Amino acid sequence: MRDDFPAATKELLAKRVGYRCSNPSCRQPTSGPHQDSTKTVNVGVAAHITAASPRGPRYNTSLSAEQRKSTENGIWLCQKCAKLVDNDSARYTLEVLHEWKRIAEETAVRELEGDLARKWDSINSPTAHTPIPNLYGLTYDTARERLIEAGWQPDMKHWSYGENPNIQNGNGSVFWERGYWEIDCSSGTGYGFCSFEFVDLYDNKLKVITTGEENPDLDMKVSVVKFFLEL
Repeated sequence: MRDDFPAATKELLAKRVGYRCSNPSCRQPTSGPHQDSTKTVNVGVAAHITAASPRGPRYNTSLSAEQRKSTENGIWLCQKCAKLVDNDSARYTLEVLHEWKRIAEETAVRELEGDLARKWDSINSPTAHTPIPNLYGLTYDTARERLIEAGWQPDMKHWSYGENPNIQNGNGSVFWERGYWEIDCSSGTGYGFCSFEFVDLYDNKLKVITTGEENPDLDMKVSVVKFFLEL
């Protein structure tokens, strides 16, 4: 017998992440208008973190039926990502899904609070600077690509900076070994913050701050929580 989520729990999971897929590399909207003006289209899935029934992915025998169908055991995903995490439970572990959920909910909060923050560059920035795309909630890989496409260049450090204590903790070595030498500092505790620097043709410096864990083996990605011009 399956311990399925009640309708109210599904709705709660969706609303807590703004009806977007919780995979930080996806964040696909999952709800929109139907042709019928009295209806909506929903392509999201309330997925179980630990399976709803025995022999399902990540099933945990120690949970009660109530725990299995609680919001704590659910994550809102698009249909593609829901299929993905259930077909490869070795890669998409409990730790990965809980991290996705945490990042998605934190991002939703920042988006709710962030209308002013999104418009920061028109309020508190130099007259001339390269356009800055909205990076909130993006993985750092994606944010980096968008900044380069917009005309920003990574402010690459000297090769010797790889030994600097500022990047010896947390995700610092992961990004340095990837060739992201624009990393300025990394935190090994708490939210795992990292700071990256970019420059434009006007000599402006842009700081990008991420949080979370970057672990390629577990498909865990940090996400951007803040970006600003250093004045």
